[in-house]
Amino acid sequence: MKTKRLVDIGMTCLLLFLMAYQVTEQAAHEWLGMGMTALVILHQILNRKWYAALFRGKYGAVRILQTCVNVLLLSAFAASAVSGMALSEYAVPLLRGALPPVTARVTHLAASYWSFLLMGLHLGFHWGAITAKLRLSGKIRVCAALAAGYGLFLFLRNGVPGYLTFRTHFAYLDYETPAPLVLLENALMLLFWTWLAFEIAGALHARRPRRLAYVSAVLLIGAALFILGGGSVNDGGAWEADGNAWEINGGDDEASGLKDISEREAQASGSLRFAQVGNSHSAYYSGGAAMPRDVADWLSENSIS
Repeated sequence: MKTKRLVDIGMTCLLLFLMAYQVTEQAAHEWLGMGMTALVILHQILNRKWYAALFRGKYGAVRILQTCVNVLLLSAFAASAVSGMALSEYAVPLLRGALPPVTARVTHLAASYWSFLLMGLHLGFHWGAITAKLRLSGKIRVCAALAAGYGLFLFLRNGVPGYLTFRTHFAYLDYETPAPLVLLENALMLLFWTWLAFEIAGALHARRPRRLAYVSAVLLIGAALFILGGGSVNDGGAWEADGNAWEINGGDDEASGLKDISEREAQASGSLRFAQVGNSHSAYYSGGAAMPRDVADWLSENSIS
């Protein structure tokens, strides 16, 4: 039992760091990902009895939800690991290029955030057993609900729905936020999904119509915000607009040009940032509704549109 708990804690901690790429940078991110893959495999081995009992017994509402979440979570983890290895430059460079770069990058981004969301739900469905010996007062539950609500706000503010729905193909990384705050925000976003699953499981177990109606209302509001907060739509072009922000994407051949533009713009206003994810490169401009002339000229000269 202690081994299972340690593995679960290790997976949760690694997930928070994996979702903080701007804190770890690429090399550490890849090795943390390999560690996460190993823990996921170990988790399956330690919980092999769950697979043996999969087709036994009755399936109530909670068990159906738990099973669906578990299967989807394992699938998301697998997609994230495979696509991540296809982008690897340090941990498993021999597998780099196993998938087309664009396919690997988009899949890795979406699968990673789906793993994050589903991990929160997975924890929530098991949170009752984890805290069974603890007496949670009403004040603690209210504080947890408020923290979870702020986690939902961060989830939407950071444009995560766009990543989940493949509408945003590059992650915007804030390198100015201190590392502890980035990790705290990730924990709060994870807390929302943990809290939501915990409340759903509690309502279904207790068969309390009022509590179930309350949770259902939260789900409906969250779903509406989820759809409305999806972010920008990438139509396959090399740049896209999102409000007053521009994203310029390129491959290895365009990397030096993007970086050069980023450095020149940074000296002027600090509004354009160059980033690299695997063998894909991006620059982000947030200075106004119109793309800077030197950026547009460079895109035109390099036949990027």
